[in-house]
Amino acid sequence: WTGVAVTKTGRLFVNYPRWSDDVPISVAEIKDGKPVPFPDKTWNAWTPDKDPSKHHVCVQSVTVDDQDRLWVLDPANPKFGGVVPGGAKLARHDLDGSVAFYRFGDSIALPGSYLNDVRVDTAAQTAYITDSGAGGLVVLDLKTGVSRRVLTEHPSTRAEEINITIEGMPWQRAGKTPQVHADGIGLS
Repeated sequence: WTGVAVTKTGRLFVNYPRWSDDVPISVAEIKDGKPVPFPDKTWNAWTPDKDPSKHHVCVQSVTVDDQDRLWVLDPANPKFGGVVPGGAKLARHDLDGSVAFYRFGDSIALPGSYLNDVRVDTAAQTAYITDSGAGGLVVLDLKTGVSRRVLTEHPSTRAEEINITIEGMPWQRAGKTPQVHADGIGLS
């Protein structure tokens, strides 16, 4: 799991990013100690031949806002292989069965983007999303559905150039040191 969200009534939601080929569920509600696909099996059954706008592609984050709504952030970047066109989205589940989608085109979810974490300010009707792949933040106006990138390539949202060693070995992927840019986010 990379995300855990609990509603005021105690409903528990988790997500599993598609970082490998063996991810059976993207978003689940925990019921009787077991993960149950949320909102259903169809949404959780994405494969490359299926419409990414109608499936969870690679969900990175779930959170519950102060109005007890579940937000699901899908960067649509399975196995960090690049954003699947038409797949990057934020979904708001009102938990009465209704859902609203905010979709991100390629000017927001850049080819190297990995939309990572989201927080929602219901008073300002704004969602704030980190991009740990390309670096930067996405600010989404929930009333209009219009989003914009801010601080892209800014030092405050970029990883520092450091080498990490784990058990005496340099941490590398494909011969390079991975960089995780803007990651977690919180609102006071």
